[in-house]
Amino acid sequence: MAIEAHKRGFYSLSNSQLEKHISQNPGSGDLDYAYLLSAANHVQMGEYEKGISKLIFLKDNYPDSLYLKDALSYLVLSYLKAGNYVMAVSAYVDYSGRFGPDEFTGRQVEDALFRQAVFLFNSGKAPESKTLLELFSEKFGKSRHISSVNYYMGLAYYGENDFQKAAGLLKKALRGRNSIVSQDILADIHLKLGDCLFNLKDYRGALDSYSNVLKDFPGSRYETWASFQMALIEKRRDNLPKSEALLSGIKEKAGPDLKFKIFSELANIKMLRGDWEAARNQLVEITKDFPDDPGIPEVFMQLGFVSFNMKNFTESISFFDTALKNASSPQVREKSYFGLGYAHYTGGDLSEGFRIWDKLFSEFPGSQFISEVLFLKGKKHYEKKEYAPAEAVLERFIRDYPSSSLYRNGVAMLAESLLAQMKVEKTIRVCEDFLSRSKDEFISFLYGKALYLSRDFGRSISVFSRMETRNPALLAESLYYLGRMHEYEGKIDKAQENYLEIITFYKKFPEWVKAAEEALKGIRR
Repeated sequence: MAIEAHKRGFYSLSNSQLEKHISQNPGSGDLDYAYLLSAANHVQMGEYEKGISKLIFLKDNYPDSLYLKDALSYLVLSYLKAGNYVMAVSAYVDYSGRFGPDEFTGRQVEDALFRQAVFLFNSGKAPESKTLLELFSEKFGKSRHISSVNYYMGLAYYGENDFQKAAGLLKKALRGRNSIVSQDILADIHLKLGDCLFNLKDYRGALDSYSNVLKDFPGSRYETWASFQMALIEKRRDNLPKSEALLSGIKEKAGPDLKFKIFSELANIKMLRGDWEAARNQLVEITKDFPDDPGIPEVFMQLGFVSFNMKNFTESISFFDTALKNASSPQVREKSYFGLGYAHYTGGDLSEGFRIWDKLFSEFPGSQFISEVLFLKGKKHYEKKEYAPAEAVLERFIRDYPSSSLYRNGVAMLAESLLAQMKVEKTIRVCEDFLSRSKDEFISFLYGKALYLSRDFGRSISVFSRMETRNPALLAESLYYLGRMHEYEGKIDKAQENYLEIITFYKKFPEWVKAAEEALKGIRR
């Protein structure tokens, strides 16, 4: 009855009869077939997990069954219907190990696994897709889908910025290009391979890949993107005329998303040339033509920097304000805070500039601009002879940013600020720390001066005597200090020689000439 019910599509009834048979005949020799038929009924009713459970029970408890091959084959298909692709592969591996490959079943597993991986990728679930693709590559390396699998795996790694791995997979995909029917996929393989090599700074290889797109897929959207990427390479090579020519050649046939990028790059080239007026006009045109593009806040930020370089600080402030109000990107906010503060700072509104930079510090405590801001704040305090606040800011700068290109200047201003406050011992420590790693005539001079003021004449004379400088201002002042120290030590002849050298050769420094003459008079008395 169970078999007859199954044939007529009465699957639930068939299972009822099978349950009776199994319970009433526990030692029957046909129970393995009963479990197989019961599993088939469950699958036909969409009860995949119940069907799978029966098939696993059959496999585990009837290892010598005549129906084991059918059960394992049906188990593979049941897992596929249940959407459990990993277990379907595992079941097929088990089947193949026992009975050898089966073309029909294997093809079904390959097709279903590949379709699901592509579906997940196109649904924005790249990590889940990559898991299935890697499983496919491991178990079905000779499949007709393998080149396409390598393509999608390459895209997944590309999305993770693993350009080395992505490039290797895309090259594998190209080696099996004959199995890829889609011209879009073939074009995209060349394009993405070029992008990988571009990011790996293999510009020659990238240009070869982009050239293949231009040669094999003329008139396609891929050709336009390849030309755009080639323009970026030429810009990185400082070949601005060629980059500009490539961009100008595609700007009319590009779609809106690419056209925005093209115009932005054309403006960037003008900025690199220092053609600020032309760059400004180009950027203003972008804000009018693409008002709703997500990249518009960055364009306003660039306008802020362009106006800054044109010394139009009022306009610069306005552009930076607009960028900050609309920015969703942390990078744009960070750069706009810096630029806005700098525009106020350079325009003369120091308090507002400092206030904005304090907001930068608060919102972006690890900002790339903090070192420069600290230096600029310290420099301004130093120039205004506000030595205590200059000391506080510059001390933080040299402590936290010893690798900055401005480090040496920061040390010099800190040492001078300390000397102005007669913090001699602290000046000595700052100079010694710097000079233990680098040579610098001005820092050496400040070190000698600090030693002189601390009355450590022996070391001060040694520092001034070894100083290798042609700076007449430093020479005049250091000669005066040498004279005073020689005079203190009773070496009158040497002191007179130092003072006379100032009077004779450094007449352009009247303050030291006058001090030397006064010292000579004191010696005569």
